[in-house]
Amino acid sequence: VEVDEEYARSRKDGLVDQISTPFFAMMTSEMGDSELTTRLLNWIEKQYKPKLHDDGTMRYPIGNEIAINLHPGFSRKATALTGKLAAIARANHQNGISEMHNNRFVGTDPNTPLVTDVNFPKIILRRAIYDPSREALVITTCAGTSDTGSTPVKIIRLDPEKTWQLFLDGRKIKRYKNVESIIIEISLDREHNIILAAE
Repeated sequence: VEVDEEYARSRKDGLVDQISTPFFAMMTSEMGDSELTTRLLNWIEKQYKPKLHDDGTMRYPIGNEIAINLHPGFSRKATALTGKLAAIARANHQNGISEMHNNRFVGTDPNTPLVTDVNFPKIILRRAIYDPSREALVITTCAGTSDTGSTPVKIIRLDPEKTWQLFLDGRKIKRYKNVESIIIEISLDREHNIILAAE
């Protein structure tokens, strides 16, 4: 690694240069070296100049070419993977990837309701959290690649001995009894808040 007071970057790493420094930033964040991670991310931002978009996302302009280290004067653009690796490096903490893969999410129970069969990328599942104290599954969706029509979402692992109330954007929609799963048709016109609560 080449390091100075503000920036750090990986040296030549094989043929592809756009992912070596972002990958190394992701790994240093996993190891807990926040100082080196910050320097690597500083270099990535300086090199690939991410842009903040109207929807609040920050993306790196990408090119179709892969920069080969054999051509030092080559104008490099980020690849689709560059920004994703940098985002993981930014969001991660020490042992974060390891914990995500090896430890269950705190509070999960294999017998609680679960959202499945999400038609991604047509619809985006922003949140799906089960609150055991209220016996309620809280879901937030928004349109993905389409903002017209609707798409089904399935909820499984419902306790058939309970009666379930479905609320869509604050309105009571339907009541379910003696079911282990349900399918909800969700319109893609805007963000929706869905609550499925036991009575």
